[in-house]
Amino acid sequence: MLKDEKVKKLESLTEEFKNAKHLIFTEYKGLTVEQMNKLRKKLREADSEIKVIKNTLAKIAYKKANLNLNDEWFEGPIAIIFCKGNDFTRPVSVAYNFSKENEAFKIKIGYLDNKLHDISQLKEIAQLPPYDEMVSKLIGMLNSPVTSLVFTLKSILTKLVFTIKAIEDKKK
Repeated sequence: MLKDEKVKKLESLTEEFKNAKHLIFTEYKGLTVEQMNKLRKKLREADSEIKVIKNTLAKIAYKKANLNLNDEWFEGPIAIIFCKGNDFTRPVSVAYNFSKENEAFKIKIGYLDNKLHDISQLKEIAQLPPYDEMVSKLIGMLNSPVTSLVFTLKSILTKLVFTIKAIEDKKK
């Protein structure tokens, strides 16, 4: 590879590290091209992408991006999942489920929201519902007491109106 190409690739990778909201480090040794393409497709649907990168290039790029990563994560053949959206539950779930189906694919570590997560924590995250679903459930839970209050007040007012109407009809 020519020096200009390497510089461009390094700049591109540095931008990817800067733009990624979350990172998942995986080991892919033994996966077929077909399996890797299947994983790429699933991750694209989860607003993420997986890249196989030379370790030395990745180390330089993350340092240029000012990320607090560890050099030991870049040992052996690794592929990094770059999560672009705010919802990291979907990509973690995709990666975890794929690792259960394919023994050759292993999740090493997750760097989510600037915090380190080991495989047991990622397993718990993978079992969470998607971000949008959690937000809608939270809004529903917050909305429930207000809705109950409105219906209670409405029923009290309705009873009052019917009582006044009954008294009026009785006096006639």
